[in-house]
Amino acid sequence: MRPDARPLARHWPAAYGAIREYKAIAAAEEPELAELRELAREMLLGLFVMSAGEAWIGRWEKLLKIAPKATLSIGERRFAVLTRLSERLPFTYEALMGSLTGLCGEGGFAAELDAPAFALRVKVALTAKNSLDEVGKMLRRVCPANLGVSVALQYNQHSALRRSTHSSMRPRSHGGIRNEVV
Repeated sequence: MRPDARPLARHWPAAYGAIREYKAIAAAEEPELAELRELAREMLLGLFVMSAGEAWIGRWEKLLKIAPKATLSIGERRFAVLTRLSERLPFTYEALMGSLTGLCGEGGFAAELDAPAFALRVKVALTAKNSLDEVGKMLRRVCPANLGVSVALQYNQHSALRRSTHSSMRPRSHGGIRNEVV
């Protein structure tokens, strides 16, 4: 039993433990106190996005004005909240690279800034393709309005498949080889 989950009667003087009314009070109050302890634990976990439950992620989304799709899993909803929390303004290329690394992981994207043409091209790796929409939304919110932003998936290239033999790739379709993590 956890120290904070001790029976209520253990907090009283020993003389009260034998009184029938106090035993009845403890029996009536302990379920409510257990429920309060559970709500306090959920609230503490809800303060941190990675440990928040469904209800608390919903609160984060409401606070950050995120409209989640009904088909998103709790992990994808957490990712959307983390994306919004990681945005830093004003825009700098280094801050953008830090945000993208935090969202997609190290090596989970390729970014190319063409400053003379005012264009930014970001390719998200197949390992992070579920985050493609959130990366695009974040870029549209963070990048200056005069910067043309394009976001796409970074499909498998011949150089990545060079080590594979034809016989090892035979069970896969062309689309599978191109669009799935190999």
